[in-house]
Amino acid sequence: MLDDGTGDRVLTFGPFKLSFAKRLLEKNGSPVRLGARAFDILVTLIERQGEVVSKRELLSSVWRNIAVEEVALRVHIASLRKVLQDGQDGARYIINVPTRGYSFVGVADGKGPTESIDQRQEGREHWGHLPRPLARMVGRDDAVRAISEHLTRHRFVTILGTGGLGKTTVALAVVQEQIERFGGAVLFLDLSAYEDSSSLINGLASRLGLMVDANDMLATVIRSLAERRILLVLDSCEPLVDSVAALAERIFQEGPQVSILATSREPLRVEGEYIFRLSPLDCPPDGPDVEPIAALGYPAVRLFIERAIAGGYAAGNEADVLAIGSICRRLDGLPLAIELAAGGVGIHGITATASLLGDRLPLIWPGRRTGQQRHQTLGSLIDWSYQLLDDAERRVFIRLSPFVGSFSLEAAIAVVSDELLDESLVGRAVGSLVSKSLVSTAPGPTARYRLLDTTRAYAIDRLGRGADRDDVCRRHARFFLSHLSSLRPGEPGLGEFTEALDNVRAALTWSIDRPEDADLFVRLAAEASSFLLASSRLSECERWCRVALHKLEEGMLGSDVELKLQGALGLSSMFVEGHGQHAHAALSRAAELAAGQNQPRVHLRAIAQLLMYHIRTGSFREMLALAQQAESLSNMRGNSDMLPAAHWMTGISHHFIGHQAAARVHLEQALQPQSSLSQAATDIGFDYAERARNALAQVLWLQGSPDQALAVAMQSVRSASMKGEPITHCICLLWTTFVFLWTGDIANASSCRNQLSDLANRYSLKPYEAVIQGITGEILVRQGSGDAGIRLLQSSVTSLLADRYALFVPVLSCALADALLASGDVDEARSTVDRALAGISQGGGSLSWPELLRLNALILESSDYGAAEREYRRAIALAEEQTALSWALRCATSLARLLVRQGRRDHARETLDAVYGRFREGFDTGDLKSARQLLNELAKPRNLRLL
Repeated sequence: MLDDGTGDRVLTFGPFKLSFAKRLLEKNGSPVRLGARAFDILVTLIERQGEVVSKRELLSSVWRNIAVEEVALRVHIASLRKVLQDGQDGARYIINVPTRGYSFVGVADGKGPTESIDQRQEGREHWGHLPRPLARMVGRDDAVRAISEHLTRHRFVTILGTGGLGKTTVALAVVQEQIERFGGAVLFLDLSAYEDSSSLINGLASRLGLMVDANDMLATVIRSLAERRILLVLDSCEPLVDSVAALAERIFQEGPQVSILATSREPLRVEGEYIFRLSPLDCPPDGPDVEPIAALGYPAVRLFIERAIAGGYAAGNEADVLAIGSICRRLDGLPLAIELAAGGVGIHGITATASLLGDRLPLIWPGRRTGQQRHQTLGSLIDWSYQLLDDAERRVFIRLSPFVGSFSLEAAIAVVSDELLDESLVGRAVGSLVSKSLVSTAPGPTARYRLLDTTRAYAIDRLGRGADRDDVCRRHARFFLSHLSSLRPGEPGLGEFTEALDNVRAALTWSIDRPEDADLFVRLAAEASSFLLASSRLSECERWCRVALHKLEEGMLGSDVELKLQGALGLSSMFVEGHGQHAHAALSRAAELAAGQNQPRVHLRAIAQLLMYHIRTGSFREMLALAQQAESLSNMRGNSDMLPAAHWMTGISHHFIGHQAAARVHLEQALQPQSSLSQAATDIGFDYAERARNALAQVLWLQGSPDQALAVAMQSVRSASMKGEPITHCICLLWTTFVFLWTGDIANASSCRNQLSDLANRYSLKPYEAVIQGITGEILVRQGSGDAGIRLLQSSVTSLLADRYALFVPVLSCALADALLASGDVDEARSTVDRALAGISQGGGSLSWPELLRLNALILESSDYGAAEREYRRAIALAEEQTALSWALRCATSLARLLVRQGRRDHARETLDAVYGRFREGFDTGDLKSARQLLNELAKPRNLRLL
């Protein structure tokens, strides 16, 4: 609101004096022509300096009771800025805050009419020339507040960080926060403009308006600053870091009212300095769980989108947002790199920009024309730091370029050292590079280092393509080969492998096409294979192993290297591609090689891998033979710790063959508390202890303990989820789903199916797709969608047979035949049962045999009650032989219904009660509830017919 009663109130800012009563603006004592509306706008903004005044408020205040268009306001603002020479020589008074309004950002002080502008500007007329701050800064508000607080408390703060972080931008924002505290007395020095200590001190003296005594320039400057309250901003200290350090320390000691704000890529390391490490902008994490709406909340993404839109990019879809998040991560959250990349999006688009990040182009993307020369490209920014290094630091820096991700000092010394660079020199150089912000420290319990991706790209470019690069990359590959050889695939070793994975990949990629380094590539792939399996990186494992075996030289045939590669190839391809002959051939070759090495544990591992293949293909006779080999190995002297694994193999073989009592004994022995099964067998991607628990859950259900079965199954799922092993988790969910289906718990079966589907998609476990399809079909049938469920079940069984994934064919065939019978398609049900029975006969597994015989009896009911009854009794006898009480209950329930239809109610009740009465739990599960309901009906007196 304008105040016509201000009297002779006077405000000054910069070279200007504003008189309210006279409605006069003067510059250096001379009147300035200014229109009435522009004058009123200036007064309104000054009276609310530092605030954003909306356009609506300005219009209503300046054009009272008059309706005018917003364009009028813009015209007068432009005229006012021209008069004030806003933006020239670093002067800044009025800024536009997009979508909000305008703000006066100068400092206007009121000292009354007696104080002249000359007096107000004494000693300060040379202190201006502040660079123009960005109109909008993204993601740095917290940093600005923290630095302002530290500056107030400590008086000397250095903003430290690598090039491109926006240190100067943040410093200027801090100045705006602090400028009022210093009454506008801010002196900004861009130190990149000075060549040496002498020119720096001369420049400082000149900016202070001093006539400097050539014999003692520094002392004169210090005396001048000693009594002044001033904020001294020293920007880009690294070119003259020693001289700046000495100057800053002396100013801090002798100028108690001087505050110093410095920006640098390395600390000044002097008295009074408080280091504030400026971090990159936060980027969204990698992974499939990141939602686009959440990604938009990260400052790196917001900055990219703002700069991209300014460069002509039209805001895209959710996929664009996720791609932008990936770009920002690749650019390490560096604001300058993000701005440079975003500037090209209007031309290249998001997808092409992302693909260009693998090229040298990010180093040469152009920046703003008005930016400093070293900010014109990312390459020139890093080159600025590189040119400040000594020769040893330069050699160490570029030789660190093969490292991807984090690395240890031990690794750096092994890769970088040679006859000219000894270990101590490399260690000192790495420390210096960290100090100079060219190498970053990575978080962790031990010291680790990394080059930002953008910095690494520059170092690679400097290293070139010559012999020195090959020597360095070869040492890099050999170091990680040695490192992996020292690890074991258990939990600690797996953690170290994960930490080294990016470097292992880089070494494999470098050596893959180099004939002279084929041996190095093969050995590195072999060492990495076990860890890739253990971490469920199956597609990657299969790819490296296949190439390595192709490059295997004759001298390595039959070696431990071939054994590792064959076993890993067979196992990974089985999960990724299916159960073809190549997977069987690789696993059989591994078992053959292991048998000839006289290493029982290696042999046991190879047997376990081959056994997994036979489980999945339904070759149950071969399973039992392999389990017996494992038992023989475990019974040898000194191998007793291998017994739990042998018990698991034997137990699961008996389970599928149909010997449930024997299976339970072996599985429970494998799971004894003192068992070493879990620790001994997690090195190939899944936990055998959980596999034993899964099988035990099914055995418990079959033997008539549904409640125990559910408890064990859920325990296994929880345990697998906590272990974070995707293959183990998938297997547990899969087997538990069938336990839920058997007990009639469709809600929990659906939940397990959904989790299983998510994991299988995430880790590209293709063979599971058909099983999940079949489970979905059975759930749909149970929910009343018979036709849709039948189609899925039929497709599932067909796909599983084509993929030779026979393990789940019998159980899904049972569900399909049951659904077909319910729909009235007896002929197709008969064909389904016949195919499943033929498969059981061929593979030797009879786990589902009693249930298939029950379904066959149901089919026979349509034509021959006598034949159906005989088939039911055959099914019950087989279930009893297998100690499969739950199968016997299903068969007895179906037979009882047939007997009722024949009028043999008492016989039906006796038949069913003889089986039902042996249950001690599970009375709320589906089969037991159905049996109880039928028994209750049979216990009622029959209705008498009236004759």
